[in-house]
Amino acid sequence: MPGKRLDSDSVDWQQLRLTEQGGFAGLLRGAELRAADLDTRQAGRIAKLLGQAQGAARQAPDYPDGQTLSLEVQTAAGPWSAKFDCADLPEALDELKSLLTLKPMKPGS
Repeated sequence: MPGKRLDSDSVDWQQLRLTEQGGFAGLLRGAELRAADLDTRQAGRIAKLLGQAQGAARQAPDYPDGQTLSLEVQTAAGPWSAKFDCADLPEALDELKSLLTLKPMKPGS
């Protein structure tokens, strides 16, 4: 089928989850995305952004009122995660965040 991934296509990631939380208002919102739901070009673009994000990963400072963006990625080789300060997001994370619609989440989900 044109535009859809074939079983023989491969990307570095299988699933990702972004969670934004914190700040004075106690924000909690997130989004999930599966590579299988995208066409090859879109999945490849996100794979490139995830590679850049992983290279820029650093632990976000733990401020009581700080707002953080957590990234959890499942790959064939296993999971990895990183946490970023929303006030200082690497360009790749900012672009990745703009591709997803973060929705309100219930605490503990």
